[in-house]
Amino acid sequence: MLVQLGLFAAILATGWSGMLPFDRVPILGSVVFAAGIAIIGLSFVALGRSLSPFPEPLEHGRLVDRGPYGVVRHPIYTGVIVSFTGFSLRAGSWLALGLTLVLVAFFWLKTGREERALQAAYPDYVGYTQRVRWRIIPFLL
Repeated sequence: MLVQLGLFAAILATGWSGMLPFDRVPILGSVVFAAGIAIIGLSFVALGRSLSPFPEPLEHGRLVDRGPYGVVRHPIYTGVIVSFTGFSLRAGSWLALGLTLVLVAFFWLKTGREERALQAAYPDYVGYTQRVRWRIIPFLL
């Protein structure tokens, strides 16, 4: 959790370090940022009572496979990545964009650990991973 928060802080702190050479990038960045926030919000709603601030599944939670969870297995991370990509574009920072890629790698490693816990908590998780192939980014990761 501390590594994740550190990456968030680093991206935000470096967000205005260098301008990207495109006139319309700030508008695109704002749209991408808003899309990321929407993905996070839809994911929270889909989780309902299974929502937790911790990566471990709740003791009496249930496996959610609808909404954004029918597209990727970890859509909150998708939304965070999309939001920070939009922020980096909006701020015009190559460094923040690079740190967002580090965040992608971090989430990839983190989801591996989380998926082992989810598989232990939910017997049908293996079937879910076969139905929903992508962990974080459709057609990529």
